[in-house]
Amino acid sequence: MSFYDVIEKYRDFDFDGYLNNVTDNDVLRSLSKDKLEDFDILNLLSKTAVKHLEDMAQKAHKLSVQYFGKTVCLYTPMYIANYCVNQCVYCSYNIKSGIKEKN
Repeated sequence: MSFYDVIEKYRDFDFDGYLNNVTDNDVLRSLSKDKLEDFDILNLLSKTAVKHLEDMAQKAHKLSVQYFGKTVCLYTPMYIANYCVNQCVYCSYNIKSGIKEKN
């Protein structure tokens, strides 16, 4: 299913109405599941879920450790020169930035 298909599926859905009617039991039921579905995510984004932030944080931590372990990976680009052959619009090392090259 494409992203467009997903958007179309929920085009006429009453998100405000749904989010305003989420109960504590809905939130707790969503938190107890191993795999979240569409409406579970909405339950956890509702105003009612604010009362369960600690439970959500603990579950998020548990899942993070389960999937990624207790490691931290950092990426640091190391440039020998003041330019790059790529054209990333957010980066000042962009070859099209107009900065005179130095090695």
